Amino acid sequence: LLKINAGDRRTDVLKLAEVFRASVIDLKEQTLTLEITGDEEKIDAFTEVLQPYGILEMIRTGLVGLARGTTTIYENESCEEIEQSVL
Repeated sequence: LLKINAGDRRTDVLKLAEVFRASVIDLKEQTLTLEITGDEEKIDAFTEVLQPYGILEMIRTGLVGLARGTTTIYENESCEEIEQSVL
């Protein structure tokens, strides 16, 4: 999540958000709160292009999510492989 000092450059910030597929979470007169998901490189690039506009606040998390199906986030091991290693 990023809170940006958008002011009169709101349109520019919204265009950048669209390019990076970020979601607008909150719009106020002077600020925009945006949510972006993706790998570290994508988020770093997004924050870099937003620096000139003024990032007022930013919160980042680590890996949050699970792989679909039987594949896990642990180096593409299957559920069966993990169950066997735990037992």
